[in-house]
Amino acid sequence: MAEGLVWLVCFIVGHVFGSIPCGLWLVKAAHGIDIREYGSKNIGTTNVFRTVGGKTAFFVLLCDMMTVSYTHLTLPTIYSV
Repeated sequence: MAEGLVWLVCFIVGHVFGSIPCGLWLVKAAHGIDIREYGSKNIGTTNVFRTVGGKTAFFVLLCDMMTVSYTHLTLPTIYSV
């Protein structure tokens, strides 16, 4: 596969994985609330920490880090770029 096409695929997959709202989904599953209605109204780790606590915030951060790690480490390795 051409190198430009490989980077395009990596970009698209990274964009899709980066758009997963981990904070929203995890807080909704664990606490049954919409995090966007509390605190700073952001779905990020800091607002989750301030609103529902450190345990859930840790998992939100971990989930966010995994999406970045997957796209930056796995995809270029698969395509040998």
